[in-house]
Amino acid sequence: MSTVWGLISNTVKLFSLPEVYFRLKDILDDPHSSMNDMAAMISHDPGLTARVLRVANSAFFGFRARIETIHQATNVLGTQQVHDLALATSVTGAFASMSSDMVNMSNFWRNSVSCGLASRLLAEHCNALHGERLFIAGLLHDIGHLVMYQLMPAQMQQILLNHEQQNDSLFLVERELLGFDYAQVGSALMQAWGLPNSLQEATAYHPEPGNAKDCILETAIVHIATHITSSDENSKLSARDIDPFAWHMTALTPEIFEMIAQQTRQQLDETMSLFFN
Repeated sequence: MSTVWGLISNTVKLFSLPEVYFRLKDILDDPHSSMNDMAAMISHDPGLTARVLRVANSAFFGFRARIETIHQATNVLGTQQVHDLALATSVTGAFASMSSDMVNMSNFWRNSVSCGLASRLLAEHCNALHGERLFIAGLLHDIGHLVMYQLMPAQMQQILLNHEQQNDSLFLVERELLGFDYAQVGSALMQAWGLPNSLQEATAYHPEPGNAKDCILETAIVHIATHITSSDENSKLSARDIDPFAWHMTALTPEIFEMIAQQTRQQLDETMSLFFN
């Protein structure tokens, strides 16, 4: 039987983040570094420069004045948000060459971006800091499935069949047949990549937010966002399917469910165009 870390050891060989991301992370972690250091590093990567400027000038942030240089972007957005934008584009790029035999990659990323948007909107309603970090958490919550589709396609076909027949939560079917689930795989990959603990926790525990240890609010937000996103695909899903613990932790009510779903749909196409040409 495969193990989570057995999968991850193979995954990091197949899917790696670009060197520029790790250099940016080192700059962010260095207390002696400056915004100019981060701007200079990004400027050496024309593709990343273009993507950051495209997002910075979009309705995603809503700045009135046009941002024309990376130096302006880092000054206006701050190093943390620029780092998170670089992370989003780096992860989506890492899986760009993945086979689509088992998963429609366009649909996968559309659902992921939708979850990111819902997470960001929910964060605003419960006054959570760093809404863009919640966007990243929602965007990346399902990357464990990409690993599993790529490295264990036969097992995943059986899991999807059982899921359809049993009408049980997918992560529970995965645990039953494999001993682990996609959320644990995704979190382990983030750990191997050295991504922030808040992203690791939100990914690992969003199916069961009551198990979160340190980043409980972030995990609860992503949990609600995944249900909002899934409700567009499955009309049977509703606010009633959300863990009551998540409502308690966010201090939100089920009445917000459809409003956030509608706002997410309105923003989805434009946001998709920012991260995927």
